[in-house]
Amino acid sequence: MAHSGSDSERRLLTETVKAIERHGYTNISLRDIASSAGLTTGSLYRHFPDKEDLLVRAGYVVSEDLARRVIPEDGGCTDAFDALLHVGVELLSLARTNPNLVDFFFYGPLYANAAKSGYGGTPPVFLSRLRAIVEQSSSQYVNARDPDLLLIQVWSFIQGYSLLVRHGTVAYDEQSLRITLQDFLGARRH
Repeated sequence: MAHSGSDSERRLLTETVKAIERHGYTNISLRDIASSAGLTTGSLYRHFPDKEDLLVRAGYVVSEDLARRVIPEDGGCTDAFDALLHVGVELLSLARTNPNLVDFFFYGPLYANAAKSGYGGTPPVFLSRLRAIVEQSSSQYVNARDPDLLLIQVWSFIQGYSLLVRHGTVAYDEQSLRITLQDFLGARRH
């Protein structure tokens, strides 16, 4: 995971992500994070004014890491459908193997804060790359005329479907993802 800032900040962010993966973001202990990073709680507060700031910054780390793993910088696919399917498959797979991290990614404070204030004007990397794929789809598919609406549809479906799978309400089925994306995008433009 790439981090900016001091070595102490990097260690604190790394330990925060590890704690989130183990315990979920609502159950982390700042004292334990500081201790795991070899620092005091006071030192943690010198780098991060409060728990929410720490979680938002950790969210940026997770966003960058997931973007690197799930969405190549160049988009990776020439077809937007294939790229969106890949994103969905990867996130849903991760929801099964690392549910606490996906829960934090979808529902932690990052996107709420980034949407409100732009958090220094830097959008999360994952969201930027996903938006690029969605915008690409508007030139390739007939139903994808409104990239903002499509982004909401794709994001909401993957979030909701991952919760259903995680809680055992439904079994994961890639075909469900494929059919839903086809419905969202419609026919390919010629």
